[in-house]
Amino acid sequence: MSAFSTTVLAQPEQISELTGQLLSFLEQQEVEPRAAHHVTMIVEELLTNIGTHGGCADQPVRLDIAVEPTQVTGEIVDRSPPFDPHEAPHPDLDSSAEERNVGGLGLFLVRQFASSLEYAHRNGENHTRFVVPRG
Repeated sequence: MSAFSTTVLAQPEQISELTGQLLSFLEQQEVEPRAAHHVTMIVEELLTNIGTHGGCADQPVRLDIAVEPTQVTGEIVDRSPPFDPHEAPHPDLDSSAEERNVGGLGLFLVRQFASSLEYAHRNGENHTRFVVPRG
C-alpha cells in the first residue's frame, strides 16, 4: 500500500496545486486514469465546499490517500461546521439546465464516483472517508 498525506488550506490556489500533486502521485502508483480522475475530483469538490460553504478557508485540512490493489481510499479531516455529504439534496436532473438551480452537482458526482462515502463528526472535526474502485 502506498500513501499520500498532506495538509492544505481550502483555498482555490492551494486546492489546484494539491490536485496536480495528487494526480502525479496516483499516476506514479499506476492508478488507472479514470479512478485517478474520480479521486482528484472528489478531493477538489470536498475541499472547495469546506472553503466556500464551511467558511474554513483559513484553517488547515488534512488529506490522507491510500492506494491499494483494488481501490483508492481517502479521508479528509477538517474543522468546519458539521456537514454530512449524504444530507445534501439530490439535484433536479429532470429539468433542463436553464430551469435548474445553480449548484448541487458536485456532491452528486462525489456520491456517484465513490463506491463508499462515510462521514463522522468527532472531537470537533469532520471526518469524510471515501473509496474509489480501481479498474
